[in-house]
Parts: sequence; C-alpha cells; structure tokens
Amino acid sequence: MTVQDNQWLESCAQEVGEFALRSAFRRYKFVYGTMGKGSAVVKAAKTMFSRKSRFKGEEQILARELNLFDPGVRGTTYLAGSNTQMMDMYYGQANNNLYQLRDRHIGDFVHRALKFKGDYLHTQSGRDTYMLSYKTSIEGWDAWAKDGPRINDTTITVEISRVIRWGIKRFGGHLTFEGREVYYSQVFDKNAYHGDTDIEAMNLFKYFSIGSGHTVPFGEGNKTGKLTFMWNGVPTVPTHCHFLSNWAFDGSKSGLAKQKESIEQSQAKQPQYGAFHSHSAKAADGFGAQMHHSRNRGDITEYLRRDNVNLDFDLWNRFADRPPGALQAISSDTIIKLLS
Repeated sequence: MTVQDNQWLESCAQEVGEFALRSAFRRYKFVYGTMGKGSAVVKAAKTMFSRKSRFKGEEQILARELNLFDPGVRGTTYLAGSNTQMMDMYYGQANNNLYQLRDRHIGDFVHRALKFKGDYLHTQSGRDTYMLSYKTSIEGWDAWAKDGPRINDTTITVEISRVIRWGIKRFGGHLTFEGREVYYSQVFDKNAYHGDTDIEAMNLFKYFSIGSGHTVPFGEGNKTGKLTFMWNGVPTVPTHCHFLSNWAFDGSKSGLAKQKESIEQSQAKQPQYGAFHSHSAKAADGFGAQMHHSRNRGDITEYLRRDNVNLDFDLWNRFADRPPGALQAISSDTIIKLLS
C-alpha cells in the first residue's frame, strides 16, 4: 500500500467518523471465502467410503480429521451469529437484499473509498451504485473477463475486500476466511488462473506460519486485528492435507468446461500468469482423479514437484503437511491415495 493510498483511506475514515468505524469493525466478525459448489473430493469420498477398501480405517480417520462431511460454507457461518458480516454484503447481487444487512458506517466508508458518485444510500446496493457510477452493466467481479471498469488495476469486488481488510487492520477487527471450497491449485500453483477468491487467499495466507494456529495477528501495533482460517465454519489450523482435499475443478464435463472458460479468460486479460498448468485440473492423469497412479508416492510436496506443479514455496511452506492428531500416524503415500 502506498503512502498516498493510506492517506486516502484515512481521510475517508475521518469523513465517516473514526469512532463510529472503530466500533463497527470491532463489533462484527467478517467472513470471506467462496460460495462454491462443494469439494469434488468430498462427493467422491461419500461414495468411496461406502465400499469395502483396504484403507477403510484410514478413510474414516481422514474424513474425521479433515471434517470432510460437514456442509458448511460462509452462508452457514453467517447464519450462526447476528454479529457477522460477509464481504458479499458490500457489493451484493442482482435481485438480492443481502446488502441491507451491511453495517451503515462501513458501507459509507467503502462507498467513499471506492470513489462512488453521490452520497451513500443504504437503500441501494454497492453493485447498483458501482454500475451507476461507472455507467456499466458488467459485474464488478467480471472486469478481467469482459474488460470492465477497474480500480487500482484490480476488480471492484477485490478492491472492496481490500478496503475492508484495511479497516480491520486499522481498527482492530476480526476477519475469518472460509477455506473449504477454494480450489487450491489456483492459490499455490504459480502458473494457475487466479480468481478473486484465490487472490484473497494468497494475500491472507502470508500471515500464517507453521505453528501459528488457526488465528493469527492481522495488523500492526495496538490496532492489531485478527485473522482466522475456517473450515466448514469451524476455526481450523490449515494444512497441506486440507488444501489437497479440494485442489482443483473436478474432472466432470461441466467442471472441465468451467475451468477451460476461466483459463481462456485469464490468459486473455492476465498474461502475466503465463501458461496454465495442465495438472491444475483433475484430468484423467492429474491429482484428484479417481485412479491410483504410480506418481502417488512419497510426501505431499514431493508429489507435486514431480508432477511439475510450479509451487509458490514462500506461501506453501508456511503450512504443515497435516493436522496434529490421528493423521500423523498415516503415511503421506496413503493420504495422497485417499485424496486422489
């Protein structure tokens, strides 16, 4: 963040009222993470675990330790407590009244920070205000694919999230990242397509390190906020095992079609990411496919290296291979097979 940018956000905060903003940011727990359609591995596991297998005991341990069966997403997390805010509220969706649940003071702050035109209207979604301000019908999150309006060289939705993160750091709030439905090849593979949620994960994961637990400091000095990694709405220490349980798009025809569309859009608008690596998808010979390949041997990092995944080791090495407890007794070879 530049000095000029920080000064701009400080001035926006002063216009809204620092006391009101500090109270608002400290009152709520912010939830971020993809809505998604659920882990393809989980869906396959539900079928696989019902069959006889020589790994039956290990499968049950894996399911229990990684909490694979619980259906929770950030919406479930929101419903669990009235003092929770979702990033979605500050942009909103068409024909949806979710924006009415946002905090007025934080909504006003976001409105000013993104330089939307006119006064803040609590009765109007951020989405509608953005479209009127920029005279566009392109969704804020779709700017790269359709060459839509951008601010600070990023999408409107990413910028909204960044501004809210600044507020959490500045005023001592609490941010939670619901991670169960993120496709992690797009976070850790340097050659992969990086969507909004993937970029958010890349930014937030820098605050974690091995041994740091599920909650880490998020800010500086006495204004430090908190960041918690959630898995199905439960505070969880993130590990490589969690990430591999939902590594990529599933190998179904619709999954691969969605992936292909995302790749083509990103390569057209974000050439800096380079060629998309084939094994970021669950292709027939890729990680997560329903088969046991001879590559599935050894520890998890070595497996990915052999598969020529261009790992971001600065980020990847911040996490342990597996959670403490029962999974420590199961070999990496077996875990890789169970997640494949």
